[in-house]
Amino acid sequence: MPGTTSKLLLARLNTLPRLTVPAVALFLLLVGLMARPLFAVPSLALLIALVGWLASLAWSQSDLRGRAVRLAVLVILVAVALVRLLEGIGW
Repeated sequence: MPGTTSKLLLARLNTLPRLTVPAVALFLLLVGLMARPLFAVPSLALLIALVGWLASLAWSQSDLRGRAVRLAVLVILVAVALVRLLEGIGW
């Protein structure tokens, strides 16, 4: 069951146009993949936080496959963020 803060944020997101959240997620992903690491890493961190938060809200309602997919997406995003971070520091 989501906490009070999550309920308020979900209520606010529900008032936005339907494609807002996917559009923001796509924008963050594209910036994370295409921009210089200085901008890519924070963008990917925000995307990881968003996806992680939404995954945590849906976790109790998900079956094993759904949980595995959510976890795989988060692992992939963290790996991409780490690669971009290492690019930024010259590795």
